[in-house]
Amino acid sequence: GAHYLAVIRNPQARQGGLGEVIQEKSVTGGAVAISLKLNQPRHVYESRSATYLGHTDTASGTLDSAAPLIFSALPYRVSALEIDAQETCAHGKRFQANIRLVAEGKPEWAKHVFRVRLHGPDGKERYDCKQNLVARNGQATYYYDTALNDLTGRWRLTVRDVATGLESSHRFMLVGGGFD
Repeated sequence: GAHYLAVIRNPQARQGGLGEVIQEKSVTGGAVAISLKLNQPRHVYESRSATYLGHTDTASGTLDSAAPLIFSALPYRVSALEIDAQETCAHGKRFQANIRLVAEGKPEWAKHVFRVRLHGPDGKERYDCKQNLVARNGQATYYYDTALNDLTGRWRLTVRDVATGLESSHRFMLVGGGFD
């Protein structure tokens, strides 16, 4: 039920034999207005900017020379991304977060992907803990098995629905006998 459209500028370059890029023509000019006509009205999002464009049969935006436009056209409108998780977790225990999309009506869900990131109390992202979760029926669960030497303090879980760009965060306290 979901359609994804991507528009990218052609940089008009070719790759050499050893991987170097050989420029044939330079891309000139500034931003270009793009408008794509869909075969029927859908709930359209510009995914990268998390912009809801409305229930429409047209996906439009401004394409610059570097970044693509990525549109999601869904048969339902997603109004929120919710995270249900514990407020505290002890060292050596499993942290669990149940993630759920909220949509108007009772949609027949398309598969969504949730991009999950975890930041420690020092503000640094834990790159080894990030995941892409496939959400079936608008839901998925994230697990993090805390280590005994994880920093004690307030951690932040951030989840982004890739299709709509909606993002939500949850903070939890890691407590217990860690080795700070």
